[in-house]
This record gives sequence, C-alpha cells and structure tokens, in this order.
Amino acid sequence: FAELDAAVGEELGAGSFGRVYRVNLAGRPVAVKKLLPDSAGIPLEALRRQAGLRHPRLLWLLGFAHRGEAAGGDLLLVYELCEAGNLRQLIDDFAAGRAPPACEFQLAGVRIRMAHELASALDFLHSWQEVEAAAAGDWRSFSLAHQDVKSTNVLLTADWHCKLGDLDSLQTATAGSGLTRMEDRPQSSQPRIRYFTNGYFVPGEPDRPGAPGELLSCKVDVYALGVTLLELFTGRRASGGGEPELRLSLLGDSSVQQPPSPQVGLLISDRCYLDLCDRVFRPCLALNSAQRPTSTRVLQELDRFYSSCEPDLEN
Repeated sequence: FAELDAAVGEELGAGSFGRVYRVNLAGRPVAVKKLLPDSAGIPLEALRRQAGLRHPRLLWLLGFAHRGEAAGGDLLLVYELCEAGNLRQLIDDFAAGRAPPACEFQLAGVRIRMAHELASALDFLHSWQEVEAAAAGDWRSFSLAHQDVKSTNVLLTADWHCKLGDLDSLQTATAGSGLTRMEDRPQSSQPRIRYFTNGYFVPGEPDRPGAPGELLSCKVDVYALGVTLLELFTGRRASGGGEPELRLSLLGDSSVQQPPSPQVGLLISDRCYLDLCDRVFRPCLALNSAQRPTSTRVLQELDRFYSSCEPDLEN
C-alpha cells in the first residue's frame, strides 16, 4: 500500500468518493483510485467479485491494496488506464470544435457503436448470475446493478472505444422488473449503498437504490442508460448547465411528440434519429420501470438499428 500510495502522479479526476491518479506501475501506466476515508467501506468479497468481471466494455480492476481492514480502512483500487478521458468530455469538446478528428465523432455510425458498447457492458452485468444461500437448503440468484451509469463514468480508450467504469458501486439486484429487498440478503454480500446522480433517475422511483430494506432492480440502470444515450446524441447535459434538465423522462410520455434535436454537427438523417428516439430512448425513459426494456432488449434494438439505417451509417 505504501509503495503504491507514494507512486501516485498526475490527478486525472475527482468525485464524491475519491480521486483518480495516473501511476506508472512496473512500466505500465494505470489509473489508481484513492478512496476517501468515509467512502472506503467496500467488502473484500465485493472487490474480488469486481476483479473477476471480464468484459471488453467494462473497465478492468487490475488489483487493490488496503491498509487496515478494506471495509473502513485506507483503500487503493488499480484500474486499466483509459487515455482519452470520458464521454461527457468528448461531447463537450465536439461542441467546442476541439474533438480530435481521429475519433470521427461527427458520424452517426461512431455514436451508434459507442451506444452499443455501453449497452453491451450493462447487459453483461444484468445477465450476471450470482447465487447466494437463502433459507436452509434454499438458494436464489441475483444479477448485478451498476447504480451510477452516467456519461462521466463512460471512459474512452486511446482508439475511442467505450468502457463502463466506477464498478465499485455494483450491487446485487433483480434483472427484470421484479424487485428484491436488500435486507433479505446476507449482510456480508452488500457493498456500499449508493444513489444515482441527479438527472439519471426518476425522483421518487421506489426501486432505485437507497437505505437497506428499500428496493432495487436493474431497471433503474436502464433509465440511466437512456439518459446517457440521449446525451450522446443530443449533446445536452443530464442536469445543470443552465439548461432544462435532460431528465427527458418526457420522452417516456407518449403525449410528447417532439424529441430534442440531435447535436449540431452530428451527421444523422431524420429517419435514423427518430428511429432511435422511438425504439431506444423513449422506452428506456419510461416513467414506470415495469414498462422499460431490459438491457438485453436495448442491445437487440441497437443491433437492428445498424441494419435498418445502414445506408445512413455508411454515409
């Protein structure tokens, strides 16, 4: 721990739970997340679970070091380094004319590919089957919910592919619209309880993360995915910045006919964009979580979008 702590270099970012630094570890650049003391209570079993998750669109946890007990002690998380920042930064850079030409962010096909990558990462988590003991002789299965899907947690590799990060917020959940009570699960299996960032959840939704005993399902992730994808195609922010909040649950309301305009400079036909709104954004942003698609369904729709809009994507 002391050696790794002393090696931290350039600060790459900071959040409410800690700071991220660039570190040269055995000749390899990595990202080290140094958790704040009040937020370091991650059980070791949760870290081992995270380290065992291997998917090309998930940020890989390479290892961790702790001083004292990991749950409550000092904790450093070592991740692969994504050199190109995060999705929100790229969206803003494109709006300001600073996006690197190599990323070809003006092309609809590139953004569809990024949307597909993000949906595939979430579908992997939601399809995860984790078995835990319940009553004597009884077992039950849980999926994994991310709990903090947002554009700043979508990291970009040097060749402009997406990786879903901040996986230390993972929590077991139910994959569909069904719900599970957190208090019904063994206490040792519960990572930190976290809340979604404002703008990425429906206020008052009963099945979003909260205190032990409240309800959680993967459908809250699907709503956050819808907001993030809408950011990707419109350039608007989920909240703040002086704009109306892009909590565009309005798109989940059938009475709202006109979607927000695509980002200026994005080369996409009206037909393709409206198809995206009708088949992906609007369903994800349904106010009633039971009416939202699963992440698997979102992934299938994005697959179909390639073929239905193929001429536009090629151009």
